[in-house]
Parts: sequence; structure tokens; C-alpha cells
Amino acid sequence: MNISSEDSAELEKFAYSPEIAVFFGSFGKSIRDAADKLGLKYIIVSYFTPESISVVVDNITGISLAVGYLKSLGHRQIAFINGNSSRYNDAERYRGFISSMYREKLTVTEDLVMECAGTSDSGYECAMRLRNETDKFTALVAANDMIALGAMKAFSALGMKIPADISVLGFDNTEQCLYSTP
Repeated sequence: MNISSEDSAELEKFAYSPEIAVFFGSFGKSIRDAADKLGLKYIIVSYFTPESISVVVDNITGISLAVGYLKSLGHRQIAFINGNSSRYNDAERYRGFISSMYREKLTVTEDLVMECAGTSDSGYECAMRLRNETDKFTALVAANDMIALGAMKAFSALGMKIPADISVLGFDNTEQCLYSTP
């Protein structure tokens, strides 16, 4: 098992406690294996893994609500920037986007759907690429808030006003969004 001494020390703190540890986000198999070896009881929040107890967000409904909201504002051409679709949350958000676009009778075009690393930098790059390739979309759904923040920076750099020129909707309600404008 390959686990750092810092991670091991952190896990040891929980190992002798009757409580259950709560891990947020994705954790590598080596950390889960180490926790199991120590007899640590834990749950993982916001990341699905079949071998652990997981509590996850309803990604499909969340993205569906986002698409429905943007449609209610009059948007018909909606772009989507996803994170890494090999990850559970991103795969579910992609499924939610595609299914809700069809349910709302909106057209899904390949050139308006992109995948990135899920960071603000990659969101910026994808938004720039989207806007340089086409201007036929009036709204963007981002699979997470960091992608949305990067996209907002890109659109601002292009002289676009949010939401006057384009609507951007992220997912996760992360703390960083408290400091963004708009």
C-alpha cells in the first residue's frame, strides 16, 4: 500500500474513535484501503464508490433544473462544459444535461458540449475555444463552479457582460462563488 506518512497519521487519529469519519470528495483507493486496514468506519460525501458507503448529490436533477431555468429565461442554445466524464459526478451531470435538453425539446449539438479538467483554468480555456468556434449559444451550464468561474473570466475577457450578453450557471455552490461578480 502506498500512502504518505501525513495521510497515515491523519487516518490514525480516526482509527481509535467510535465516531465515523466523513471524507468529502474523491479519495484514492490507497487511502480507502488504509482506512479499512485500520478498521476505520467512514462514509464518502459527494463521490460515489461502490465499495464504500457514499452520499451523493442528485446530479441529474440538479443539471436538469439548471437547463429548465435557463429555458425559462428564453435561452434555446445552451452550451455545456463538463469535467472529466470518467468521474461519477461529471458523468451524471453530462447525462443530466443531455436528457434535460431532450426533455425540454432543445437541440444538443456536439460543438456546444466540451470536456475539461474541471478547474477554473480549464473552464477558461474551454469557454474561449467555444466562443472562438461559435457564437450561437446564449447560455452555458458548467458541471461545477470552478469551470463556471473560469468561463465567466473568459467571457469577461472577450468583453461580454454577464448576464446581459450570456448567462452562466455553475453547479456545487462552492465558497469561491461568494466572491465572484456577478
